Amino acid sequence: MYPKDIGFILTSMSVGPGQTVLEAGTGSGSMTVALAYAVGPQGRVFSYERRPEFQALARKNLERLGLEERVDFRLGDIADGFTETDVDALFLDVPNPWDYIRQARSALKPGGFFCNLVPNIQPDRKTAIRPAARTFRLY
Repeated sequence: MYPKDIGFILTSMSVGPGQTVLEAGTGSGSMTVALAYAVGPQGRVFSYERRPEFQALARKNLERLGLEERVDFRLGDIADGFTETDVDALFLDVPNPWDYIRQARSALKPGGFFCNLVPNIQPDRKTAIRPAARTFRLY
């Protein structure tokens, strides 16, 4: 992810100090780092990844920056849902976000922010037209 994209996502989701944020698709941890920094020491990031090698890389990157205490890593498939509820914001960086709208809705608090990133417009369009997605405001 590029810094300009990360900045846009953080501001669009109003991520700030003391918040609880869910992320799925940890990858190398670039967004995880930004989220951990943004929520500050009183906030919490829960980051889901299904591939252990990526989770290990992300954990190492967070440790290098001294931000690992702000993040709880979860290894597993988000199709099974999220453990957390009433989160302030949820960010999906997965190839098929439309398959996880129900899980995202269950994890977010009322008025919470949802964002997904897909590298081309067709999958985003597919997510936006799902009936469950109509409860989100689209930007």
